[in-house]
Amino acid sequence: KDKDFTVLDGKPVTEDGVRFLGDSDPRSSGLTAGYDGNESDNIKAIGTQDDDLTKAACDDGEVNVIAVHSPSSAKLAAQSGCADLVLSGHLHRQVGPTAVTGLNGRSTTTLSTGSTGGAVYAFALGSKLRRSAQVTIVTFDDGVPVGLQPVTFEPGGIIKVAEYAPIAATSR
Repeated sequence: KDKDFTVLDGKPVTEDGVRFLGDSDPRSSGLTAGYDGNESDNIKAIGTQDDDLTKAACDDGEVNVIAVHSPSSAKLAAQSGCADLVLSGHLHRQVGPTAVTGLNGRSTTTLSTGSTGGAVYAFALGSKLRRSAQVTIVTFDDGVPVGLQPVTFEPGGIIKVAEYAPIAATSR
């Protein structure tokens, strides 16, 4: 934030014509914030975040992309149909893209991008790539996400580009 990056904090923001919503992972790791291993606290925190993001997206009515660490943090938000796309990670494997028909009849696409090559440390180590890393290119048309294309970088300089996956446009 102190370097002028937009940090998502549970309120919708518009950047370059795209309406984003998201928040930081409400759980904490032992390396960063003294996680004590109480799983029920984590489950409650994720559920509360999902409820809050769902309400924020539906109240706003114009959210294009919800970005969260864990897919569980936006499961209800995806099912609500109040956003076009939900992007997450946490699983260290790609899941989706998947179209979810919302309670309001609109479709929300979900995608959990695979590992970004980390998952060992709670901080950036600043070394060469030691395991696969995946990013996803999101294509927009007039602020609305219209396609996804995962790209995987392997150690040894191998780059694997997945097929472009169109996202079906839905009307608000």
